[in-house]
Amino acid sequence: MDGNKDKTASIPIFRKPVVEDFTGYRSAKKYQLISIDGKFKASEDDLKTITDICNEDLVYRFLFQDRLKGSPYVINDARKFIIWARDCWEKGESFFFLIRDEDNHIVACLDINSNNLENAAIGYWATQNSPGVMTNAVNLLCAIAKKAGYKKFYALVEPVNIRSIGVLQRAGFTYKGTKMDEILFMDRPLGKQLLFNMYEKSL
Repeated sequence: MDGNKDKTASIPIFRKPVVEDFTGYRSAKKYQLISIDGKFKASEDDLKTITDICNEDLVYRFLFQDRLKGSPYVINDARKFIIWARDCWEKGESFFFLIRDEDNHIVACLDINSNNLENAAIGYWATQNSPGVMTNAVNLLCAIAKKAGYKKFYALVEPVNIRSIGVLQRAGFTYKGTKMDEILFMDRPLGKQLLFNMYEKSL
């Protein structure tokens, strides 16, 4: 057996940059999924948009309220996020993607949080001003990940996060029960656990 081939088969293989067009769920709106790889550059408008979305009520409540201890998400957080996301791509540890609308504005973000091909977690956020974007974005992410070698995805969602649960159900994920899990902020543990619903999908 060729040892190099065996090693290659154990890691996800993406063609960079990843740039894929898609339409919204039950809409004709056009979007584009773009990898935040090492060559990605964010404009100041991009950073401001990310900051604004991360301060929207639902996104902030479920993703940043505990992580930022009630402080607002600021533009420097967005800048650090982009740097970290690019670094994760280059190290092959985790993989982040942004979604742009027809006007080239950022409206959403998705990630695959590890290079474990057998079972990796995904996460996402989206602006409330682009309803319907996330279902097909998750479907597209699953298709891209399957080509890269992933076998299964799972997602952890707070039980009260009805919108996110709806996205997973429409994208073909199956409820697998509940799980206590530690909250992380850019891979840093914060010493707090929450109860999540767990959903899985074979790719």
